[in-house]
Amino acid sequence: MKKITILTFLLCISSLFYAQVIVIDPGHGYDSNGGNPDGRTATEIVTSLEVGLRLNTLITNGCSNWTSHMTRSIPNGWITLSQRCSMSNSWNADYYLSIHCNGGGGTGTETFWCVNNDGNTAPDISFAQQIQADMSNLGSWTDRRCVEDDSYIFHLAVLSGTSATGCLNEIGFCDHTGDAAKLNSNTWRDTFANAYFQSFNTILGNCSTTSIPGPVNDTCANAISLTPNLTCVNVAGDLANATSSGMAKASCDGFATPSLIDVWYKFTATAASHTVTITPSTDMDPVLSIYTACGSGEIECAENGGLGVAESIIATGLSVGTTYYVRVYDYGSLAPTTTTFDICITEPPITTSVNTIKNIDIAQFDVFPNPFDGSILTIRPGDRETKRMSFKLHDMIGKEVFAKEIALENGQFSISFANALSPGVYMLLGGTEGTLFTKKVVVK
Repeated sequence: MKKITILTFLLCISSLFYAQVIVIDPGHGYDSNGGNPDGRTATEIVTSLEVGLRLNTLITNGCSNWTSHMTRSIPNGWITLSQRCSMSNSWNADYYLSIHCNGGGGTGTETFWCVNNDGNTAPDISFAQQIQADMSNLGSWTDRRCVEDDSYIFHLAVLSGTSATGCLNEIGFCDHTGDAAKLNSNTWRDTFANAYFQSFNTILGNCSTTSIPGPVNDTCANAISLTPNLTCVNVAGDLANATSSGMAKASCDGFATPSLIDVWYKFTATAASHTVTITPSTDMDPVLSIYTACGSGEIECAENGGLGVAESIIATGLSVGTTYYVRVYDYGSLAPTTTTFDICITEPPITTSVNTIKNIDIAQFDVFPNPFDGSILTIRPGDRETKRMSFKLHDMIGKEVFAKEIALENGQFSISFANALSPGVYMLLGGTEGTLFTKKVVVK
């Protein structure tokens, strides 16, 4: 574990000024034939590897005076515990981080250090505590525990055989529904890698580039494109490690000195109005605003909720074919403890206030067969100039079961339901922007 000779001590001191060697050990893996020698879940095997690869990229791209090695870099890279330790020692590692996912019915993150064959455990303890703190806070995990391995169950061979300062972190529980959802999320995997990277920055304090890489859409110039849809199709977002674009706060933001740490999206209008909706994580209070250009031209903003409350903007007067920019940041001066959110953009909803289309009576829309078998429904409009229509189908408790925009073919609209509808009574809504017809249909 720890180098305890005077020579080793001097080498450790000198390492503050020279390259630090970090070994990343993604636990377990499949063998060369795709077998599973440890009987581990795919979540653990893949997540530990994906987080390890992301951490390796952060170190490689961000720190010229750190060197990182990985004991496993492919899914089919199973190696023994003793081989992992031997690899670390052969690389003369200064720090050794073993990455795992937990099981057994618990929840949260936990970290272990090892005292076996170790004459100086203080660095291991400090390392483990830093990993635990950053994974708990930045990874938004329950702080389960940070303990010496033998006090829990037994000495971990993957730690006791290494000469580096080391610890083992169990990111979360594969068999806990909430934990597993995060473990399988690529957005969260980025966050976990950033948490580890932050720990190394805190402990070593000598990375040539100490800033943690931010999200790809940190600037308006790199805004991520959103595609308008009839229903909300969420795109995952994250404010973690974002920076301020330097713009003034949105007009609806009443906080005196907000942090304005923002990320950006863009969309091309396909109608005169669109709805942008953001659904934040539990500790995020989003400010949402729309602009005509990067850095200027605010046309609408929203900040009406609180922590974990969704915000929406119904933007009107848009020009079809024009690109608009969406800015997202958190209300207040402190960074949220949960930084993730979902965002989507939808086309104008069909309203129920208008009962005609181009002054054509509802009766002129022939809906057949009605009753039907729940698979295909045909609508023939009396006005053949109507080339495209949006259709929605609601059950009798108001739940939307179908939504799609359909083009006129051979003088009629044909709705094909991929999954045949259950027998019952439904309400069909069809329309173009600002207009609507409704028709009761029956599935026999």
